[in-house]
Amino acid sequence: QAEVNTIKNIAQKYIKVNHLKEETIISLNGIVKHFHSYMGKDEVLVDEVNKSHAIGFGRWCAEQGFKNNTIRTNIQKMKSLFTYAEENEIIKSSPFKGYRESKTFKAENNKQSLTKEAFLLLRQFYLRDCILYAEQKGEQKLQEKFLVVGNRYFAYNVFFMSFYMQGLALIDLAKLKFESI
Repeated sequence: QAEVNTIKNIAQKYIKVNHLKEETIISLNGIVKHFHSYMGKDEVLVDEVNKSHAIGFGRWCAEQGFKNNTIRTNIQKMKSLFTYAEENEIIKSSPFKGYRESKTFKAENNKQSLTKEAFLLLRQFYLRDCILYAEQKGEQKLQEKFLVVGNRYFAYNVFFMSFYMQGLALIDLAKLKFESI
């Protein structure tokens, strides 16, 4: 009995072959569900999807209220699935081939800069926190905390160092030793 090449089946094969992380698997399965919703079916055969479906999927995602970055991710993941199907000769050509989602759905960047006043408030909070900790546990314990990767004092220190040493590469910052500061 021949296996039916549905998008779900292709996604499961793709997941097994690429040894994806759990978060990526969940994301990919969600995107497959979105594609099924777009197509209006519970099961979609890979070879029934054409270029107009590929283009329409992006529009459908926009109509659902997805942000541009999410739409781009959805299309890129579907592109990967169909490229996998093409490479494994399940389909002759990917309907997503040549589709440039980046032209239609521009990347959105929502960065906000930290004002000098906000930075000074954060520094003041940090210094108060250090003083309170030193008063409770002792100065030696505070210094030990500064060197433990992953705790809040280390994170604060790296953040403040990167602010004060503008232009210093993060890799160089990461390799700094306490004695070098």
